[in-house]
Order: sequence, then structure tokens, then C-alpha cells
Amino acid sequence: MGVILQFSDIHFGCEHKAAVDEAMAYAHAYKADLNLITGDITQSGLKHEFEAAAEWIKALPDPVFVTVGNHDVPYWDVLARLFWPWKAFESATGHPAHDHELKGADFMVRGVTTARGWQARLNWSKGVIDLDQTARAAQALRQTPPDTLRILACHHPLVEMI
Repeated sequence: MGVILQFSDIHFGCEHKAAVDEAMAYAHAYKADLNLITGDITQSGLKHEFEAAAEWIKALPDPVFVTVGNHDVPYWDVLARLFWPWKAFESATGHPAHDHELKGADFMVRGVTTARGWQARLNWSKGVIDLDQTARAAQALRQTPPDTLRILACHHPLVEMI
């Protein structure tokens, strides 16, 4: 495994166009072994934001792995936020929001979703780690050959809630 390019918090809908264009040009010039996108591909989870993000993601060289961030939940659509928080993300990107995994010749990446459609606290931007999902990811990563680079991808920092 040589090089991983990692992108996070692009926030299509309020993205810096020149920076996004330069990142794409760099990805094509450098041809990394993995293009890893760790969430917040949209600003508010709106349809046009997902369309722009999907177009950008599909233009990246393969392989690409995308995990969801808290801004990728439909912010203004309460029903979608509560009942189908990942539908737009999964439709736009073609990547699952949960238990996502990609194996390459000498790497394996596994995603853990730390974003939530709703939370029992005022600040929904904070992430929550799901210990069952994390255990499944750890088990999958342990089952790879010893010389495989193992990558756990998530959007939020892993901090303890107080």
C-alpha cells in the first residue's frame, strides 16, 4: 500500500469551488491507492448538494470509499431525518451508510457511522460511536491477512461523552 488521499468536510452547497477543483486535479495526477472520503459531503443534505457531491465523487479515480457525516443527514426534512436519514446519501454515492467495507489487493477499509439522524441532545453535530458496529468492523479487520493495511474510517473524533 502506497498512498491514501483522504478528504473530509467538503460540504457541497457551500464548497470552495477552486479548492474542490484542485483536489480533483491532484487526485487524478497522483493516482493514490485509495481515495477516502470521511463524511460531510453536503452542507444540509439537500438534493442538489448530493447531486453535486455525487458528480464529484464519481469523477475521482478508483478506488473510492465514502462514509457518512452529520451534515449528510437531511437537515430540513424532519421525517426523512428521523426515518430515512441515510437514504439520500446512499442513493447519491452508491455507498452504504453502515457496515461499509472495501478490500483492495493490500488494504481493507471499514467504515463506522458516527453521525445520527437524531439524538437526545441539543447539539446534533456531535457524533456517537456504536459499539456493536465497531465490534463488527474490528472483527472484519482482524480477519484480513497479516500484511494487509487495515483502515477504520469514521467522520467524528472518538471522544468520551461527559
